[in-house]
Amino acid sequence: MEFTSVVLYDGGLAHYNVSTLTGRAFRAQLKHFTGDDYKAPPSYFEGTKVGRHWEGTTGGVDLLEDLGYDVSLHF
Repeated sequence: MEFTSVVLYDGGLAHYNVSTLTGRAFRAQLKHFTGDDYKAPPSYFEGTKVGRHWEGTTGGVDLLEDLGYDVSLHF
């Protein structure tokens, strides 16, 4: 399943195309960011649910949790 998710990131809105691999894993590709370019979020990363939290290939815990929450809503 693929959907668009918009999350707040460092004062701007990050628009991601999210592909769910399972109910516990996803891939996210940045499409647009409304904030400052030097504060831009990661352009691509993957996340996996571990217990009650999300872990992934980015250090942005809040970003992982926000996108992971949207993945949870779609399953």
